[in-house]
Amino acid sequence: MTGTWSVDRAARLHTPAVTGFPVAERDSAEGSCVYVADELIATVDAVSCLPGLVSPDFLDITPTDAWASGLRLRVFRYSGSEPLLDLIDSLRDQARANAPGLGINPSACDVAPNHVFSGEIYIYHGGPAGPPQPPAAPWDPSTSPSSWGSGAPFVVVLDTGLVTETPLGLAAKVQHAPTDEDVQHMPGTQAAELAAEAGHGTFIAAVIERMAHGGVSQSSVKVLNPDGFGKETTIVDALIQVQEHPAGVGVVNMSLGAYSHCDRPPLAMWKAIAALPPGIVVVAAAGNNGLAHRPYWPAALKRVVAVASVRDGQFGIEASDFSNSGAWVDVCTQGEDILGVYGYGTFPDPTTPTPFEGWARWSGTSFAAPLVTAEIARRALAAAPMPAAEVWRRWKEHLTAASDENPDLEMFGLHWDARASGIDPTQP
Repeated sequence: MTGTWSVDRAARLHTPAVTGFPVAERDSAEGSCVYVADELIATVDAVSCLPGLVSPDFLDITPTDAWASGLRLRVFRYSGSEPLLDLIDSLRDQARANAPGLGINPSACDVAPNHVFSGEIYIYHGGPAGPPQPPAAPWDPSTSPSSWGSGAPFVVVLDTGLVTETPLGLAAKVQHAPTDEDVQHMPGTQAAELAAEAGHGTFIAAVIERMAHGGVSQSSVKVLNPDGFGKETTIVDALIQVQEHPAGVGVVNMSLGAYSHCDRPPLAMWKAIAALPPGIVVVAAAGNNGLAHRPYWPAALKRVVAVASVRDGQFGIEASDFSNSGAWVDVCTQGEDILGVYGYGTFPDPTTPTPFEGWARWSGTSFAAPLVTAEIARRALAAAPMPAAEVWRRWKEHLTAASDENPDLEMFGLHWDARASGIDPTQP
């Protein structure tokens, strides 16, 4: 199933009717990246140094005043003929060359693509290491927490939204906009056929609720479509809302990611995460390409807790074959065969379509990340009013390096066994 799923999704990636925007990708010396084919992001200082942006080829589509006044960024749509990434590089060089004469610091001048982020498999993914699998049995609802969180969200999940109908009434108890419900199906598919990343956000919200032992209030914000794609600007809009209306938010879970042009931190996402209140913790998936040499964003940002995946081996913990790693990884935990709430429908496969009845097992760093999110939330709520960032700082002081248990895990950061929370995320 995995091969078919990847091929089908690769075709959908370049279909604007599916992604909702034109997508491009380029291979380079550092690897490939995916970006919106006709949009670029520039700092306001770069714009001041680039008179050429005032031309018919560029249309200012900056989403809100918060972009210009807070993040000091502007977004443009480009209709010219020059390849976008070449144009971006030349605009950055031109802005920095013009900056001194205008009394502007050249380092404040930057121009970047509007990267495409994903939470799913294929080449650019931060989440699943393969399609979901039906579990032999779900967890017993009678053992699930009876008191769900209410009030202002403490955890915000930026993902695919929520499936409307779920076991345990999850969708009714996690805050979300009605328009953010994950419809599960892609345009043109049969009503029962699930999209490639249908239920991804639902699965993560359920894992957080279960592993936090109940009582944690959550908000689910849809920033990826059911196939798992979303613009950097869309995700940043959600981060700006967290920044402007934190209302007690402690943790933001981002089981999504992207590689970037020239391996630079994605400009808008970097600025938006840096602007969050200091007490908030951002947790992100490390990605599933099995790479140890390339930064994966937003996980590789210093402000972010990057989570890799490990499993039990014959002689102790060992790396999940799919998990990215690197000096930027902060912590690793279980990421294989995690049990969670899913949707209802059939996962497409030409030979053996797979039916789902509201539950699934899924593997990937997407599902290691919410285990860490849940534990930070659980500890922070117990230690209130201590900020979540301080809770994370104190907790990690008691964790040991993964390489102390297995020398091959030098690039996997600290190790935390999620079963130490009292619940095994792989078992009913």
